[in-house]
Amino acid sequence: MKKLSTLLFFICLSVGVFAQTPKGFNYQSVLRDASGEVVSNTVIGVQFKLRKTTATGAVTYTETHTPTTNAYGVFALVVGQGTSSADFSSIDWAADTYFLEVGVDMSGGTSYTNMGTSQLWSVPYALQAKYVENGDDLGSHTATKNMQTAGYWVSNDGDDEGLFINAEGRVTTSEKLVLGSNVNLGTNWINADGTNGKGIKFDSTGSVITSGNVGIGETTPQASLDVVDIAVIGNTTVGTQSTSQNASSQKDLGFVTSPWMYTKAIEATDERGSSSTLITLGNDGNFGSSDEIHFVTDGASQLDVSKDLVNVTDRLAVGGNIDVGGILNPTSGNVIFGDYSNTGNLSNLSDKNVIIGSQAAEAAQSGGNNVVIGYFAGYNLNGSSNVIIGAGAGTSGAAFSNKLYIRDLLYGEFDNDLLQVKGALEVDDDIQTDGEITIDQDGDDLMAAGAKKAVEIISVIINPSGTINSNVTNSSGITSSLSGNTYTVSYSGHFSSPPAVNITCIAASTSNIRIPTITLLGSGKVEFRVASSGGTSKTDAGAVLHIIGRR
Repeated sequence: MKKLSTLLFFICLSVGVFAQTPKGFNYQSVLRDASGEVVSNTVIGVQFKLRKTTATGAVTYTETHTPTTNAYGVFALVVGQGTSSADFSSIDWAADTYFLEVGVDMSGGTSYTNMGTSQLWSVPYALQAKYVENGDDLGSHTATKNMQTAGYWVSNDGDDEGLFINAEGRVTTSEKLVLGSNVNLGTNWINADGTNGKGIKFDSTGSVITSGNVGIGETTPQASLDVVDIAVIGNTTVGTQSTSQNASSQKDLGFVTSPWMYTKAIEATDERGSSSTLITLGNDGNFGSSDEIHFVTDGASQLDVSKDLVNVTDRLAVGGNIDVGGILNPTSGNVIFGDYSNTGNLSNLSDKNVIIGSQAAEAAQSGGNNVVIGYFAGYNLNGSSNVIIGAGAGTSGAAFSNKLYIRDLLYGEFDNDLLQVKGALEVDDDIQTDGEITIDQDGDDLMAAGAKKAVEIISVIINPSGTINSNVTNSSGITSSLSGNTYTVSYSGHFSSPPAVNITCIAASTSNIRIPTITLLGSGKVEFRVASSGGTSKTDAGAVLHIIGRR
């Protein structure tokens, strides 16, 4: 009977320098018979079994070969490349210890003689390195030693990209870092130079802790939080949050307390999809209402801004200009300032109205291009192009347009070029007009500057025939006549003493010079004659008389 002896060589594989790790490991042996002679040039049968944990453990893999020995009895095989019903590549070499059992049939059949079992050491475990190739999944492992990249990149294709770890341990990425799972930083910090206690870190509750300023859109932040653009904030508390603000019914609305907050804009909760806006600065126990901005100073409400109203509790001090483009209805150009019990009727105004004053035009029915200034002024406004100034001015209730009301003192009609003074008028200079002047139409006094008693002014035009010219409108109670060459103008009952009379002649021709001469002046009448430059009496010129005296 032939005796089989074998010599097993484990050829170490250098897996780190090949493009691909082989699926197997080498086995080489010399076959001899029972007398020790080499069995050369013979087809034989070989069986390999891999046992787990111990030399007699469970068989996890079996394969067979039919090699031919060479002239020296040597045959060489690759374990993992034989005939088998199992998958050699599915063996988890890192999971356990493995043993190789070798069986040989020298006749080339399948009646294998067990030649012994040996533990596999380092060579086959190089197969585990195949999982590192081309970014394959390493599975779940615990490293027992440090991994050294020796200045090379870790990538999926071997190029200089992916992750790079320098000598100081700093990690550089060539692209965005996308994490497929959670990263546990422990108590370590994230920063630019690896220094402990600097940058950001996370505590066990997930809160973010920073040691310096945070800039959003800002490369050199100047504050703990420095935001360049608009920040959309649902609920922010700066400083100590009050008990009232912490209530769930109020907290969700988004309140801001002292000391300071620097921002371009505050956008309330759900503002983008809701009509409700509430921004409150300060705390007075009153958080305002929907669609309102509420400012509090020293525990008291100072300013409330809502849809149609700006309400200042105290006074409004302005150090510069105020540029107002419209308050109630900016699209039509109305500008309205005031305190109102009911603003409903203000919407009846059309456009280009300026309304200033408490309850001014509060019950307006219509109108455009009006100026209304004063408490209760133009209360029932119904018309256009009016100027109404003063408390209670222009409140008749009737419809009117193109009118001027200044309290009860002045009345005017813009379309008729009319201005009326209701009361005494004090004048310390000349009055010039290109229209008519109605004086003392209702019997009130016209006061000259410095006068202690009532002064009356009568202006009349006397025709050459001695009659009063009909264009004079204030000649009530005045009569005139011509007797011979003497003109007489009677104003009995108007003056308490002789008045001052000024007479100017109106000649029919510029070549004729006419000179008036007063022949009698009394408290009730004045008589005068008209003569040529040569002293000849004439009755061919009109005369304008201005009579001024104390009543």
